[in-house]
Amino acid sequence: MTRRQKLVLIVLAVLNLAVIGAMGSYVVITTRRADTASVDPNPCADALLPRMGTWAASMVVDWSPDAAYVELTHPTPSVANAPADLVWDALDHLPADLAEICPEPGSVTLTVHTGSPATQSQTVLVDGALLLDWLAGRISDDDLAAQARYRIVQVRPGAN
Repeated sequence: MTRRQKLVLIVLAVLNLAVIGAMGSYVVITTRRADTASVDPNPCADALLPRMGTWAASMVVDWSPDAAYVELTHPTPSVANAPADLVWDALDHLPADLAEICPEPGSVTLTVHTGSPATQSQTVLVDGALLLDWLAGRISDDDLAAQARYRIVQVRPGAN
């Protein structure tokens, strides 16, 4: 092997070590970031999932002091169910001690999605303090219903 070939091999070996070192550094840095970016457990979701899980097929909870969003997918309701019945049924499944577990949100949006033959979404928007008062039994169903805002969206199959 000539002196020039040896020099080329040494340069390639050094470059190889530099590339491997850079890749190793990247892996170590990325792993540390992933460990520190873990999601904190949400006590509100932990409280709602066992209660609502028996009623809903799936559920999404996003609860913060600013606003709370709860989305539920319910198996197809019977034809006799009035649209608001599903929303009220979902509200009835909320734990009464929710105020002790979760911070009081500014507002609560509860949406119930139903299935076929028509897909329907029923949404109620209510003040967070009002909902917690209702859960604690300090206000009546009528008071909560009067101050809540409702929206129903229905899509029939084949509708454009």
